[in-house]
Amino acid sequence: MGPARSRGVPGPSFAAEADPRQTRPRLPRGVLLPLLLLAAASCAEERQAHLVASAKVPAYVDAAVEKPHVRFDDEQVSLNDRCPVRKAKLNLRMPPVYVNGKPIGFC
Repeated sequence: MGPARSRGVPGPSFAAEADPRQTRPRLPRGVLLPLLLLAAASCAEERQAHLVASAKVPAYVDAAVEKPHVRFDDEQVSLNDRCPVRKAKLNLRMPPVYVNGKPIGFC
């Protein structure tokens, strides 16, 4: 076989000068550092979840019903009457998960 031929496809251009139309706009001086400090400060706050032990025991609102709602120690009643995972009766020993301030019970 002979030497490799050029297929007429232009190769990469290694021009020394940059085309002014293809350059990205730059941030004004003195803007980058405050932005980085603001981003670092917003990430510095650390909020950890924690369980709150309660003195009261949760109870069913109406124990005669097959799948009753649960009244928790803060006197709020669960939004659901069955477990969202197994569709079973709510467990009194499982702590609720609060969504928008409302308790959701689990099995």
